[in-house]
Amino acid sequence: METLKTLIQTLSLDHSFFYHLILALILYFISKKWLFQPYIAKMDERSRLTKGRMDTNEEKKLEIEKKKELYEEKAKNIHKEFQKLFSVMKNKAMENFSKESLKLEKDQKTFLDEQKKNLVENAKKQNEILEKSLPQLKESLLGKIKS
Repeated sequence: METLKTLIQTLSLDHSFFYHLILALILYFISKKWLFQPYIAKMDERSRLTKGRMDTNEEKKLEIEKKKELYEEKAKNIHKEFQKLFSVMKNKAMENFSKESLKLEKDQKTFLDEQKKNLVENAKKQNEILEKSLPQLKESLLGKIKS
C-alpha cells in the first residue's frame, strides 16, 4: 500500500482524480448499457438483414438463371417443332403444286389437241370447199382468159 501512496504523491494526484475516475467509470457503464448496446444491436440487426437480403438476392438470381435456361430450352423445342411443321407443310405445298401443275399441263395439252383437231378439220373443210369450187374457178378463169 505504501508503494501506492508514494506513487500517488509522485504523480501529485489528489482525491479529485479518483472522483473523476469513479465518475468516468459510472458514465462508461451507463453509456454502455443505454447507448452502445442498443446501437450495436441495431447494427447487428442491420447486418443480419442485409446478409439475409443478399442471400435472398442470390437465390433469386439462381432461380432466374434456371427459368432462363428452361425458357431457352422451350424456345429451342418450339423452334424445332416449327421447323418440322414448316418442312411438312412445304412438302405438302410442293406436292400440291406438282399435282396442280401436272393437271394444268394435261388440261393444256388436251385443249391444244382439241384446237389442233379443230384446225385440221377446218383445213379439210376448206380443202373440200376449195376442191368443189376449183372447177368453177377454173372455168371462170378460162372464160376470162378467152374473152
